[in-house]
Amino acid sequence: MKPDDVIVLAPAGAESPALAIAIAAERAGARGFLDLAGPTDPEAALARLREIGRHSRERFGIRVEADDPALV
Repeated sequence: MKPDDVIVLAPAGAESPALAIAIAAERAGARGFLDLAGPTDPEAALARLREIGRHSRERFGIRVEADDPALV
């Protein structure tokens, strides 16, 4: 198994730990995903995306609810 075959989904709602998990996974070669599904404040979600974007070396993913009008 190659590192990029691994997907790491950071826990929803945990601000700093979730960011650290997603960033660490991405830096290790896996795909780090930030979980923004469920009740999410749009401003907080954007702040988390900016934060992971600043620290991420390559790519990362996000998980959102398909029917969340605030994030889609």
